[in-house]
Amino acid sequence: MGAIQEQESLKADHERWRKQIAWQEAGQGLDPACEGEAFSDIDGQCISLMRSPPKPLQSENVLRQEAEKRIQQELDWLPLIDKQTVQFFGKWAQLRVLGMQEPFSVLFSILNLGVHIYALSYILPELVPNGYPLKPTYTRHAKISIVAWASSALFHTRDLWWTERLDYFMAAAVLLSGLFFTVCRLTYASPTMTFYQRWSIVCIVAWVLHVLYLLSHRRLNYSYNITACLTVGLLHNFLWFSAACTPRLVFGLARQFSANFAPSRAYSKATDDDHDIDRTKTFRSYTDLSGKQRKQLICLVLLMTLAPALEIFDFPPILRLVDAHALWHASTVPISLYWYIWLANDAQLCVLERGWKLDHHAIELKETNHGHASAHHTGLPPPGVSPAKTTSFSFPTMPATSSASTDEIIGQLRNGLHVYANMGMNALRRLRALLITQS
Repeated sequence: MGAIQEQESLKADHERWRKQIAWQEAGQGLDPACEGEAFSDIDGQCISLMRSPPKPLQSENVLRQEAEKRIQQELDWLPLIDKQTVQFFGKWAQLRVLGMQEPFSVLFSILNLGVHIYALSYILPELVPNGYPLKPTYTRHAKISIVAWASSALFHTRDLWWTERLDYFMAAAVLLSGLFFTVCRLTYASPTMTFYQRWSIVCIVAWVLHVLYLLSHRRLNYSYNITACLTVGLLHNFLWFSAACTPRLVFGLARQFSANFAPSRAYSKATDDDHDIDRTKTFRSYTDLSGKQRKQLICLVLLMTLAPALEIFDFPPILRLVDAHALWHASTVPISLYWYIWLANDAQLCVLERGWKLDHHAIELKETNHGHASAHHTGLPPPGVSPAKTTSFSFPTMPATSSASTDEIIGQLRNGLHVYANMGMNALRRLRALLITQS
């Protein structure tokens, strides 16, 4: 019997019980005209006695959840020979593993969680200089990302109303956090600047309003949520792509804050007697990215833009285990790792070459120039800076100034991803064989 039929039957039992209570209060006896133990109501209809009160009526939300649960169970156990796969509330039917509704989405969410934990525990504290103004901002972004990916793993394990909302709200928080530090980095806005503080308030208020709007609906407004998140993500990618391909556009934006941006004189060719210095050229020397940085940034931005396309070109899950959403989560694992390394390398260049650093971490002219010269020849960090804080675009065992070391890192990561892909396919085959034998 379906949930609707059960609810109608339960309503009829409640009506019978109400009439029985009224009959008992009236003190009337059983109607001999009725068969068995029964009484007559005011309309003369025979109603059999109920020995106990009926179960309480279920609310509409409980009924909907029960119906969704039954339909989901039916979809989960559709035979593999079915030719047409259907979606239920936008979700594909997948085989459950250890009770997880979307096992590979959970797995890849945990891998993403590991990347951000690694960034928080090693990349940011060890590779980003302490004098970099946005180091606390990057750290907060990593913490928000950790909570977001933990929420994602929880949601894909069990789809409940609160796990869904937690996942959606934290995903929006990560996107706004990324947009926040992007604008701060491209405009050289440090935490002491008024613009930084006002921009942080704008992002926080935007996130709160986004959450309140979604909570104002009984069912999440999925179309609005996708539009809002996609807009923030594309704006984030557009700003970084502009910084790599059209630096003049970003240069014009950053120049609006040039009055608050005071690069260290250690890196400026100007002296007290150089009154005729080209300020535009000097400012641009601090804001432009190097050619190598631009190439890496363009690749990263393209990958960050193409990865969500898996959500657009959706397809039924492979072996009823891996769908497009899971592959999207898988693609963000290496992208996030490369992104943190690029940000760490950029932070070092901002401090050591562009002179953007906190005042109490300033480096003197002679020490810095001497340190850069010796670093290129010996691989040692500049004097006065901890070696652990100046490692560049690489892991700590490989010096940052060597282009061969960067190629070696890329090769190692490529080989690791290849092994990771083979292991995943083998695990899929074994899991499919195990599920088929048990069914």
